[in-house]
Parts: sequence; C-alpha cells; structure tokens
Amino acid sequence: GKWTKPQKGVVTICIGRPGSTERVTELFQADLEKFPELDPDAFLVVPVETAAVSSTLVRERLREIDSVAMNHQKIGESLVASGYETKDVVDYMLEHYDDLYI
Repeated sequence: GKWTKPQKGVVTICIGRPGSTERVTELFQADLEKFPELDPDAFLVVPVETAAVSSTLVRERLREIDSVAMNHQKIGESLVASGYETKDVVDYMLEHYDDLYI
C-alpha cells in the first residue's frame, strides 16, 4: 500500500468509506507484518464510515486557502455545506492545515 514508503513525521489518515474501512485496515495490518520497519503510528484509520467523498475534491478545495484571498473558515464551511466533510473533520483539518498533504 501507499504507507509502505512513509515520509518521516507524516501520518496518513484514512477516513472510512462504505464497504472499504475493514479491508483497508486488514491490508495495513498485513503490510505491518511484511514490512517490520513500518511505524504502526504512521497510519490511522478513522473507524467511522462516511458517504463516498472525493478526497481529490477536498484537497482541491483546501488548496484554495493558499490560492485565493478566502478565509479558512469560509472554505471549511463550504466543505460542510456541500456534505464533503463533517464540522469536526473540517475543524481538525483547519487546525492542522500546515501539516496536511494537499
């Protein structure tokens, strides 16, 4: 999986999608056994499944924070209003914006 070549200090977060969360968790566990150098804390599966959401669309929307003079909160509100993310997830992303891979 993508987590077999992690960057130092980077945590990959996987937000569950219907029917995929358990399989992703199983794949990561199998890779932990195959690649003992993997840091088990470098990958986090959020065990709550959400509606199918395009992570690419979310990243594109977050990139607007840097490319337009739009306030972070307004972009976060638009992600919630369009149903892409919950308020809690948006609050977390905005709080840790500088640490996100977008």
